[in-house]
Amino acid sequence: VPDYFVTGNARYAYPPLGQEGTQLAIYAKLHTLPEETLRTFRSVVEKAGFRVYRTAVAPYCASELIATMHGYPETYLLLDFGADFTSLSAVGERSVIRSRFFAKGSMNLTRQIAEELGLSLSEANWLKERYGYDLAEHHYSMPLMGPNGASLSKKIMQQQ
Repeated sequence: VPDYFVTGNARYAYPPLGQEGTQLAIYAKLHTLPEETLRTFRSVVEKAGFRVYRTAVAPYCASELIATMHGYPETYLLLDFGADFTSLSAVGERSVIRSRFFAKGSMNLTRQIAEELGLSLSEANWLKERYGYDLAEHHYSMPLMGPNGASLSKKIMQQQ
């Protein structure tokens, strides 16, 4: 995905069609995925009845969307915490500089909560969404209520 083009001393956001010069420089970043991952994603989307014309890496798409919004900084860290994968991307001047992907996501966190507290996955997910997950020694302690209104504090204290 080209960021910009340079001919002579001029810089262009779009291909400089019709411009004359002895050199054309293209400044771009290349985002890659393992081919098998891309084939798997494409297959799932196509089996759902959609045609895939073009693919792009999620952090790049998110940074392009954020760039259209007023009031957001041009340089930031973008954290995408998905169900099975997490990505952390450095965005500089509204363009992704580097991304790292981790095969851990919110479902891993839900499973950890369920395991540690002896809860079902749905109870653990409800707790995660309602209260978050903080193992810090100095965190705010509040009474925990389950989805049915029953107190979970006693159950949690028994686990510790």
